[in-house]
Amino acid sequence: MSFKRWAISAVVIVAVIAIITLSKQQMMSDQTAMGAGGEPVMTVEALVVEQTQYSPTIEVTGEVNALQQMQLTTELAGTIGRLNLPMGGVVQRDQVLVELEHSEESAKLIGAHAKLELFQTRLKRLVSLQAKKQISEEQVDEVKADVKLAESEVAQLQAIIDKKVFRAPFTARVGIHDLELGQYLDSNTVITTLVGLSDSVWVDFQLPQSYLPLALGDQVEVSLIGKNGSHLAEIVAVSPQLSNSRSFDYRAKLTLADSAIAQLYPNTLVTIRVPVSAAQSVIKVPELALARDQFGAYVYVLEQQEGDLRAKRTAVEVLATEDGLAVLQGELQPSQQIATKGSFKLFPSAKVNVVSAESEAL
Repeated sequence: MSFKRWAISAVVIVAVIAIITLSKQQMMSDQTAMGAGGEPVMTVEALVVEQTQYSPTIEVTGEVNALQQMQLTTELAGTIGRLNLPMGGVVQRDQVLVELEHSEESAKLIGAHAKLELFQTRLKRLVSLQAKKQISEEQVDEVKADVKLAESEVAQLQAIIDKKVFRAPFTARVGIHDLELGQYLDSNTVITTLVGLSDSVWVDFQLPQSYLPLALGDQVEVSLIGKNGSHLAEIVAVSPQLSNSRSFDYRAKLTLADSAIAQLYPNTLVTIRVPVSAAQSVIKVPELALARDQFGAYVYVLEQQEGDLRAKRTAVEVLATEDGLAVLQGELQPSQQIATKGSFKLFPSAKVNVVSAESEAL
């Protein structure tokens, strides 16, 4: 038993020694070099900041709509005599989709054309006789009226037939339907929905009147809800008046050139990032370079002082944080070098050693 206790004590002592050794190594890594008089030197990474333009933004929800979309609806009742409406399929412009039975109107149309031809022939003959002063002008006028009435009858019958033949107004994809040949359809029956095929979509959204109004040609960022990545859309229409919610209605055009958003269907909800004030000059730095205390936000600027690189606390105003970057204004100036990774160890006038410097603009 005494040997077991001795072994346990030995293990504990070794563990304590190991912890002390690791602690000393950590302290040495934070103080990698020593100046005169034993002054510690803090090792950090740094970058040279540059000025850029920034517009404050807000996010609103928008809705996707097709450039071309319509519901096919019957105006007249009738029985389906022809059906060429593939569900989910693509139809071409002017392609006959549905044709209601119109044999009776077609037969009447033949008779109306014959009547029209008869009156036109009679009118031609009477005009010739009138030129020879053999008939009165009144007789010619009566036949002219008959021609007009016959033309009207032809046009009416043709209009009825045209209303019973449904053609695709544009190249489109067909929605779901339950139509069958021989099925009777009442007037005002919705046949199906057609959605035009296009490489662009409308994005409709509202913006409260208190924000900076958008103009035609302005661009907004559109992204799918819950997904990363945004795409630019151009404002193409602005409502001429406020809605009941005291907002302006906007419509933007989004080109689906990016495969990541190639499947934006009508009625899809999207997030839209909209600028709400004029652009201003700012500096962007990584958030890890930013520190805060009871006096506000600040960063450490690295400056040469008597041959040594030292940290200077510099107050900043944080306008926003986005994508891991902090948007700043304040005493920070372009071309200054600031501490990034490891800046939490710094204090005013601390001696600094930079192990890597990123000079590319953010």
